Amino acid sequence: MIKISIENPNQVEEEYSNKISSKLIKRITCVKKAIDHLNGLPVNIHVGEIDFIKNATISIIEEIDPNKEIRIGKKYSIQDFNNDVYTTSLNTYIQSNNNLNNAQLTRISNLFNELLVNDSIKLKKLLKCNASQLKNTFNGFKLGLSLPDDLFYIKLAFNYKQHTEIADLVRKFFREKNFIEYCPYCNLDKVKFITDSQGNPAASHDLDHFFDKARFPLLCYSIYNLIPSDTTCNQTNKGSIEFTNDYHLNPYQDGFNKSLVFKSVLSGLDNPRYKVILKANASQTSAKYKKIFGKYSDEENRRYGNVNAFNLKARYGDETAQALFVGKNLDLHDKHYLFSLKKYFTLLSKNKLGDSYKKYYEETLATPYDEDRFQNYKYAKFNKDLHDQYFDLLFGDNKSMKKRLEYIFYKK
Repeated sequence: MIKISIENPNQVEEEYSNKISSKLIKRITCVKKAIDHLNGLPVNIHVGEIDFIKNATISIIEEIDPNKEIRIGKKYSIQDFNNDVYTTSLNTYIQSNNNLNNAQLTRISNLFNELLVNDSIKLKKLLKCNASQLKNTFNGFKLGLSLPDDLFYIKLAFNYKQHTEIADLVRKFFREKNFIEYCPYCNLDKVKFITDSQGNPAASHDLDHFFDKARFPLLCYSIYNLIPSDTTCNQTNKGSIEFTNDYHLNPYQDGFNKSLVFKSVLSGLDNPRYKVILKANASQTSAKYKKIFGKYSDEENRRYGNVNAFNLKARYGDETAQALFVGKNLDLHDKHYLFSLKKYFTLLSKNKLGDSYKKYYEETLATPYDEDRFQNYKYAKFNKDLHDQYFDLLFGDNKSMKKRLEYIFYKK
């Protein structure tokens, strides 16, 4: 998995918050007014709010009193709650024998009020919440709630699928920014948003909710809970797997780095074939190991570890052709190949050797040498890991790259 690096993150976070906060504030405000009105409190309805409030009110009544029309002889519909008779109709329902839970309504109203007071500062912080603090932030808000019973009411305001106007703004923002060109979960499929000459989408990405919308609705619009990913990773593989901080890695936080490395094993002489394996370099008791590989005692369980959730063993096990390509292009055991490289590099001064070798590497494999640029190139980590495997075979892993290069190209 590749870490997503965003340039000028503070500026991007502020821009994102400004882009969607006003629409979300209106949605939360209207749902809160519907709840307060059902709770018997006076509510001021402003221009442009009535339809939102009516829809929220009807949704609540249908949820808690699905057979209300049988008990009172009339089902409340949108038509019953027009501007002129809204209050009268609602009071008739409130005074009837209903299933309203006033304590629950008060809890949700208090939550929404907490998000809206002081210029909605807590809501805006929620939208910009750091990836490492997403779960803790959600837990802070849920302290006064009764879950899962209260989730329905929260989703009236935070519903990614239903509130298409807000979701469209979110998708547009990520498409315009194109933070990453290849899926951070697999580094195999392209996720860059592209349009044709008429401006129509030609290629796009999914937005995976790292913490799922069903259990964590308050996080459904948080920028660092939204991962640009390919359909195979998001829908085919992850699907309904519930991600956690303990057993999954958010790519805004970190990548696999050297905790997981790709290795190739050559078999066959006449028709050489490379077998690709994924090797753990992290301790089996470490937090990083659990996030990448899952439970050591249950390491094939799809629910645990990014490697399992995204089927990376199977997907990279099929990349034998790419492994062969890297092997042929970086085979430093080949005397003729090494001689031609040495002839070129010895013309350079030693202080230019590192940069020149990086340039050679990048032109040869068409992927970057440095990890901070991996996110925009397919096979970036895969290629670099196999390259490092060759160097380790030649020198072991106890010498710096500079020393290794000097040994290869300047030894007598």
